[in-house]
Amino acid sequence: MVYVDGRKHSVDNPLLKPDYVILDTEATSTLSPYQRAASGMDALSQAIESYWALSATSESRMIAAKAIQILLTSFPVVVNKPSPALLANQLLGAHLAGRAIQLTRTTAPHALSYRLTSLYGLPHGHAVGLTLPVFFRYNLESQEEVTQALCHLLGCNDPADGQAKLEALMDAAGLERRLSRLGASNPADIDDIAGSVNLQRLSNNPRPIDNQTMKHLLTTLW
Repeated sequence: MVYVDGRKHSVDNPLLKPDYVILDTEATSTLSPYQRAASGMDALSQAIESYWALSATSESRMIAAKAIQILLTSFPVVVNKPSPALLANQLLGAHLAGRAIQLTRTTAPHALSYRLTSLYGLPHGHAVGLTLPVFFRYNLESQEEVTQALCHLLGCNDPADGQAKLEALMDAAGLERRLSRLGASNPADIDDIAGSVNLQRLSNNPRPIDNQTMKHLLTTLW
């Protein structure tokens, strides 16, 4: 990732793909609770976004589904009780989420997160998690097959219930969900955020969204 004139851009090249991956819980054992919360939310967001992405395949959905299942066995408990077993679960889940997203790329929550990070200084995972619940409901109101699968994975009844469950996960992890409590003081920021969306990531979103709808969804987070 690089910033150009305050905007975050992804660097994407096959040469960046590693030949080997080391999953070592020692590397995550000293993270603060907030870092574990933000990182866990990012991994869960990646897995969910990969599953519903327009570019999803049967392979990517299989990996994303496994990531969601594993992550939800340890998150958000691992935030304040980082036992070796829970840390190992989070690490494996995050690895699988990364593999899934490498196949599909991200969608609307990530597309909006870049400006949220640059505007308010939010860690990436927290910025992504802010809009994941509202997009869970918005996106899945138009995708019956994907809705059933993701609701089953999250243990919820419908998209509205899924939104509530993701919001509850953020609360339990200690991640603030209101923009006005995260440094936002000017309602005009909504126009700024909506106008700065990453169009490449947004084009992969399963349900089309116009600027007005995006601003409405952001306003619900104020």
